Amino acid sequence: MTICALIACGSHGAGETSANVSGETSAFEAGRAVPDLDEIVASGELIIATLSGPDTYYDYHGVPMGREYAFVAAFAADEGLRVRVELCADTSAVFRLLSAGEADLVMLPLTKAEVEARHGVAVGQRKDSKHFWAVSPQTPLLAEAINRWATTVDVAKTTRQETERENTRRVVRRNVNPRYLNKDAGVISTYDDLFKDAAAQTGWDWRLIAAQCYQESGFDPQAVSGAGARGLMQIMPTTAANYGVAAADLFQASKNVHTAGRHIATLNKNFIHIRSNSERIKFVLAAYNGGEGHIRDAMRLCEKYGGNASLWTDVRTYVWHLQEARYYRDPVVKHGYMIGSETTEYVDRILEAYQAYSGVALQTTPSAAIDANSREHKHKKNRYSREHKILTPEELSRL
Repeated sequence: MTICALIACGSHGAGETSANVSGETSAFEAGRAVPDLDEIVASGELIIATLSGPDTYYDYHGVPMGREYAFVAAFAADEGLRVRVELCADTSAVFRLLSAGEADLVMLPLTKAEVEARHGVAVGQRKDSKHFWAVSPQTPLLAEAINRWATTVDVAKTTRQETERENTRRVVRRNVNPRYLNKDAGVISTYDDLFKDAAAQTGWDWRLIAAQCYQESGFDPQAVSGAGARGLMQIMPTTAANYGVAAADLFQASKNVHTAGRHIATLNKNFIHIRSNSERIKFVLAAYNGGEGHIRDAMRLCEKYGGNASLWTDVRTYVWHLQEARYYRDPVVKHGYMIGSETTEYVDRILEAYQAYSGVALQTTPSAAIDANSREHKHKKNRYSREHKILTPEELSRL
């Protein structure tokens, strides 16, 4: 891998300042002080400004991913630094952070020529990449360190490792148990009592939590995902830490399910403005899987395009669309790219399993009646149920 020696954003050459295409006075020209490598090392943190995307950076269940991010993380690790990412809505915002000293490094999915044409700045670029990196002309030590590191990094190894992470992120190492332990007796698993305790925390039917557990781990308390989620309910260590639970304790079935119950209760409270309980359940499941921030991004997109942000079928469309640049780079989106198809499939499968366990289908409330929680809508019988119905919170608690 080679990064051009000319990596200082805003400089076309020694002593030559670039033209400012936007017509505004840049902070580089204003001579604003920005931290160089020694100050960055002292802070312990390298701040990068970028646009979200599958090849730059995205958050996957709390885990930072992206092929270009992998190289930045490798450089930061060599310098003993952690990485903080600032996602921006557009390239102008990226350069504003860099020029203000609020970001140390720019990483964008554009070519060197594209950036110079759009912004009138000269930048450095990896020859094996369609992305460029740039630093302020006031940080020569950082530029020197990056160029030095670029001559030693094993590009093939870093690329291979990130590809492996991408390919295994969804893989859960688990021993899948039968969907029913004893169907005739109504025993779903050996953990039914734990699900019932969690149901008391959440107000959900315990069989819904059982359905979620089956989707997460196949009832294997030792399950581990490629992203690092653990145990029956596939809790991420970062999530567990929010509830004072150590990562090592997540393999204990009781602590894992109890933590999941607390997290579900928190999400349920955060989405309490969705008055229909059956609709709120779907949003909570989606947030449990894909992250609350991403689901709220989809809700904002839904509102922007005239949908009902309290109706899952409307929002579901935009969860899926958050895989597309047109949507994940929309100004209303704050958390960027997500693999929305995984989250929509996750919700679908849990609802299907719950219907099989309970004989109850959480049908979507008609948009015109989204706030009429007490209504029940009867449908033709099928092989799973005597009737389909929208459940009120009171009905759920009696199941």
